[in-house]
Amino acid sequence: IVNILGAKWTLLSGTLGYPVYSLAMYYHQREWAIAAGVFLGLTAGLLWTAQGQLMMSYPEKSRVGCFVAIFWGIFNSGAVLGCLMSFSINLGNSSEGP
Repeated sequence: IVNILGAKWTLLSGTLGYPVYSLAMYYHQREWAIAAGVFLGLTAGLLWTAQGQLMMSYPEKSRVGCFVAIFWGIFNSGAVLGCLMSFSINLGNSSEGP
């Protein structure tokens, strides 16, 4: 699909699943959530395949590893930052969840 549509349009279509899934989680309806999860699975596959193609095709062969390392460092720093924010917000709470 990436070779047919091109990376730009595949990336764009790959992002369509995330807002649908977010809305499904917001409205808490089981059938809607399952359908949105399936849709997200299909579209996220397109997104990450196109992203991988771009990440491997832009740099010279000798610099591909550096580009991959930089991407994964930036990508995982978002998770670390999110966990640190959650930890700092809940640091003073001594109660458990519901």
